[in-house]
Amino acid sequence: MGRIAFLTDRSPDQALPALQSLGLDTKVEPLAPDSLGHLPDLGPSLVLADAEENPDHAFQLLTALALSGAKVPVLVVLARPDLERFAWHDVADDFVHSGASSGELKVRLAMLDRRSGGAGEATIRLGPVSMNTDTYQVMVSGRILDLTYKEFELLRFLIQHPGRVF
Repeated sequence: MGRIAFLTDRSPDQALPALQSLGLDTKVEPLAPDSLGHLPDLGPSLVLADAEENPDHAFQLLTALALSGAKVPVLVVLARPDLERFAWHDVADDFVHSGASSGELKVRLAMLDRRSGGAGEATIRLGPVSMNTDTYQVMVSGRILDLTYKEFELLRFLIQHPGRVF
């Protein structure tokens, strides 16, 4: 699993306590329309949305994300009473309750990654740049780049050594 963009108005420990124990690369953004504009820069492989405190707002935000044509899988943190209030199946790929154990969350994330065709270890990310070393495909902010083999290998080397000067 690559980077996770967690859209929440609460602290991640309150919204989904088990997430921190997994040690995943998680970037927290407010549950606000402005955050959708930041998603391409983050280059997430998953969007996690906290709909427990304000399900109406979360559903509207996820509807906007779905209408934007984003191809990133979405996992929603839901309260049990809100499960049938909205058509979550139209805007999300899976859901989890905030009290889920780290084991349950790990399994759900792995299943979601498999269903969405996640590249797993073949994907290298740095900011908005995502490169698949199996298919030699490079994307920057959702746009595919056409690179030569040498350009691809040079970019891979630089991404694997961030912050170093060569």
